[in-house]
Amino acid sequence: MRKLLLVALLAGGTAFAQTGVARRATNIAALLAHSEFFHNRPVVVIGDMKLMDSGEYRLTTDNLSMRVLNKGNTPEGSVEVRGDFWDLG
Repeated sequence: MRKLLLVALLAGGTAFAQTGVARRATNIAALLAHSEFFHNRPVVVIGDMKLMDSGEYRLTTDNLSMRVLNKGNTPEGSVEVRGDFWDLG
């Protein structure tokens, strides 16, 4: 009886551990139009990354751009950005 209970608890624990928050594939237009929905959620956006003269990174697609805060190395050019979206105002 104890073995059956232990297996059920382990199976339940692994099923719970595998469920997580999925990244949402989106674009800059959707992020800007629905910023409340995407706030504090993980997203994936494809675009062109540029380092501006001011020292900030901007991601650009379809003549729209947004500032990107980065950790570590940030390549320039065509990139896939994975991160959390913050609507600060």
